[in-house]
Amino acid sequence: MQIHTYTGSYNLSRRPGGVRYIIVHYTGSGSSKAGSALANCKYFSGGNRNASADFFIDDSGVWKYNPDLSRYYTWAVGDGHGRYGITNANSVSIEVCNNGGPFTGTQIAYLSQLVRELMTQFGVPASRVVRHYDASRKCCPLPYSPNGEDPTGSKWASLHARITSGAGSAESEDDLPTPSDVWAFTNGGNQIDTTPGTAWTNLMDTNMRIQDIQSVLGSDGQHDVLANVVDTNLRIQELQTTITALTEAIRTLASAQGADPEAVAKAVSDAVAAKLSEIKLSVTTDGQAQP
Repeated sequence: MQIHTYTGSYNLSRRPGGVRYIIVHYTGSGSSKAGSALANCKYFSGGNRNASADFFIDDSGVWKYNPDLSRYYTWAVGDGHGRYGITNANSVSIEVCNNGGPFTGTQIAYLSQLVRELMTQFGVPASRVVRHYDASRKCCPLPYSPNGEDPTGSKWASLHARITSGAGSAESEDDLPTPSDVWAFTNGGNQIDTTPGTAWTNLMDTNMRIQDIQSVLGSDGQHDVLANVVDTNLRIQELQTTITALTEAIRTLASAQGADPEAVAKAVSDAVAAKLSEIKLSVTTDGQAQP
């Protein structure tokens, strides 16, 4: 595949390690017409824009902005701050010139060729070809994000299958965390920067969701996974004890006011039970943790 080049020295940093992710974006402005990709390269080469991407795709082809993918990285997913293991430094970003609606068939054809070449070049498995959304939860690319035009994820699943089919490498058992790794994991550590595999990304997401629950329960959540789970359990027990005492107090007050204490207590208990049932954490076989 022919790749046009229009490189610059702005909006680039020295890459400290290898490429582990390939990220698909959309520009959010302009159109897919010929000239859009080159115009973006010229824009980012013209000065400090505090953003950039490695490649741009329009209906006329692929344009490369980064002069050397192995030596430099662009600034495309810094908004995620590495929360999901995806950073500017360990990824290559592809911007598809689009301001909404599905990518054109021509763009998808170019995107497929480029993604497959990059997967082969850097040994990136299909599981690590992701969206900007997966790095930061930003609605990008809009046509293929759950908080955009793809609420069920079916559009992205279809596109992902098309652009990754028949390329890259499979994820090995060595990529997966061991049980001891899981319980020792902390969000502040650097395990995710040194151990390949999407399992680490899923583990970080799970730990973050545990911390979200703890913030509601009044804990800082700044511990390893095991400590977070134990602390969460203790705080829920304390909360249940408090609720029991409050329910009894309400029953006594209702009786003093001439109301049916059992009916009032049941109403309160039912309301609390309904709310507590929302505080749970389940992890499915696809690695998606949900509170």
